[in-house]
Amino acid sequence: MDDVNMLQQLLTGEIMGLIVDVVVVFFALFVTFSISVKLSLVMCCMLGLYAVVYSLFSGRIRKSTQSYRQLIDRISGRLQETISGVRQVRIYNREEAENASFLERMSAALDRSLEIGMGSVSLNTACATISGFGSTLIVGMAGFMVLDGDVTYGDLVVFNSYLWMLIHPVVRFTTLS
Repeated sequence: MDDVNMLQQLLTGEIMGLIVDVVVVFFALFVTFSISVKLSLVMCCMLGLYAVVYSLFSGRIRKSTQSYRQLIDRISGRLQETISGVRQVRIYNREEAENASFLERMSAALDRSLEIGMGSVSLNTACATISGFGSTLIVGMAGFMVLDGDVTYGDLVVFNSYLWMLIHPVVRFTTLS
């Protein structure tokens, strides 16, 4: 049932959001490149860092998630068997053994869940760090470009707005793993 719910959530919510995010990213890239190629190239380097960070963390998160889902599936199956055969469990005095088995499996599932959580927090922290340093670098460069007369102050404001329009979908994509 959980697999069906996850698939339904992916098909109804995530794919539509992903399509919108892709359109926004391409539009923001087009606008930023039309304002300043130099700043846009720095921004693309920042996007490359997101890709590197994503590739570093997504594999571990995905493996932990698969392991967790398999453990939960086994726990659910065993629990259903135990509940449907509760009379046999009581007749053969297996309650303590079943409880111990259940707690052991739940402990393993909790460990996997913690791995997933730590991986997600690490990924989000790395993405936030890239966003902070990258946007600071770009705004700093743009400030010097305004002083040199390469871009106007209005261009700087517009570029910064589109920069964040680009960063938010990319960060959402990294959290999709």
